[in-house]
Amino acid sequence: MMMTLFTLLIVAAVAHAKTMDMSPMAVDDQFISCERHMMQEVMDPRGLLEKELKESNGFKEAWIDITHGKGNLSQQHVQALEAYSSSTKFRKMFNEAVEQQGWNTSTYRRSFPYKSLHFLLTDALRLLRQGCHTVYRGSVTKYDAKLGSKVRFGRFTAVANKKSDVEELADDGTVFIIKSCSAVKIEDYVHKNSEISWLVAPFEEFNITQVKETNDCREITLDYHSFRSNHNCSMFRDFPPRRDLDPSGHAVTSSAPLTLCLCASLWVTTKLFV
Repeated sequence: MMMTLFTLLIVAAVAHAKTMDMSPMAVDDQFISCERHMMQEVMDPRGLLEKELKESNGFKEAWIDITHGKGNLSQQHVQALEAYSSSTKFRKMFNEAVEQQGWNTSTYRRSFPYKSLHFLLTDALRLLRQGCHTVYRGSVTKYDAKLGSKVRFGRFTAVANKKSDVEELADDGTVFIIKSCSAVKIEDYVHKNSEISWLVAPFEEFNITQVKETNDCREITLDYHSFRSNHNCSMFRDFPPRRDLDPSGHAVTSSAPLTLCLCASLWVTTKLFV
C-alpha cells in the first residue's frame, strides 16, 4: 500500500522546476449563495452531470455506481470523491482542466468540461470542513517560491497528515508544510484502497512564510491567508461577484499567513497526492 502510494506520488509529481503563483487561470468558484441553484443545475434530468458524463473525456469511466450517501454527504458527493480519487489518469486530466480553464466566465461556461464534478467536490469539501489543519505535500519537482508572496495551488491538491508520508516522495524536490483551512479528510468516504486521504481546495490562498534548503529537498512553508476566488456562481448571471472569505464564509479585507514547505510539515498533517 505505502509503496503504491509512494510510486503514485513520485510519478505524478515529476516535472521541471515550477514557480509558485496565484494560479490566475484556475476554476476557483466557491458557489457562495448559489449552492442550491448549482445543485439543481447539476442534478436535473438532462442536467450538467448527465451531459458531462456522456461528453467529457474519462468522466464516465471514473464515475462509480454508488447507491447511497454517507454522513452528511449525498450519493453524488460520494461518487464525486470516488471519481476523483480512484483514477490517476482521470484525476490528472481533471486537475489540468481546473488549473487552466477558469480564465473568465465565458471560458468556464463554454470550455470547462467538468463543471458538475468540480461543483460536487467543492460542495463536499465545504460540508466536511472542520477548522484548520497542518498537512504535508511532497513533490519531486523543485518549486521556486518567493518569501512573503501569496500563492494558490489552483487545483484540488492531495496532501497527507504526516510529514513522514511525503518525505520519500520529495527526494531532491520539494516538501510543503501547509497550514490549511480548506484541508479535509476524505478517506472515510472513498474506497479503502484509495491513495488519497486529504484534499486542499483550489481557491485557498497562502502566504509563503519560509523557504529552506535541506540535504534532501527544499522545504516551503505555507500559512493560510484567505479563501480567494476570481469568480462566484459563474453559471449564473444574477449572483454577487467573487469575494475573499475566511473559513466561516465571512468576507475579509486582510488575511492571515500560511506556510509552504517543500520538505517540511503542515499545520494539520495530511497525505499528499496529485
